[in-house]
Amino acid sequence: MDNLPVHNAESVNFLMVSIGFHVKFLPRYSPDLSRIELYWAKVKAIFRSEGDPPSNFIDEAITKALNAFTDENAWPSFHHSGLF
Repeated sequence: MDNLPVHNAESVNFLMVSIGFHVKFLPRYSPDLSRIELYWAKVKAIFRSEGDPPSNFIDEAITKALNAFTDENAWPSFHHSGLF
């Protein structure tokens, strides 16, 4: 898990372990292990391709980027982060 404060709660750890998971935290900042970095890279690429987008373009760009990820092209992000 990442280091979101809620993930450090004893109740979360207890619940995860009680259903058979081994809890392991990522290093404090580990962009190479975080798939979200790849998704944000796609959002930033969409921003750059639009030049100087208006402020209301943010929601549209995020939606466009998220819709661009299919099962087929999301799989490499799991490999990249060493999860599979």
